[in-house]
Amino acid sequence: MWKIDTTRTGIEAVLKPYQYGIIMHILDKKETITSGEMHAHLEFQGYTVSRASVINYLKKLAESGIIYREEEPGKGGYHGVYSAKLSFEEILTHIVTSAMDTLLAAFPDSDFIKHMINK
Repeated sequence: MWKIDTTRTGIEAVLKPYQYGIIMHILDKKETITSGEMHAHLEFQGYTVSRASVINYLKKLAESGIIYREEEPGKGGYHGVYSAKLSFEEILTHIVTSAMDTLLAAFPDSDFIKHMINK
């Protein structure tokens, strides 16, 4: 799920700006939020992102156990509503751990990777 952009640093090396915006807004919210509300918030903040990208990213975060996703009845059927599950620090830990696991899977015989991870 996490792709590393080696031309960037910090959280921007792993998250696109709108993805960071999604995570931070969910952490700031005390209530659940729908994908439509999240999309409207991102547009208000100046992000140019499709509603489909917002929906897909929210689903990925939920599938990864980073946020909660519940189904609520609404117009045309059931719709997902989302809320925070982990703290920002726990999310960072999840991202870094996942990235290390990906490196180990890609280079299982690399002593250097094993050394860097076990530092």
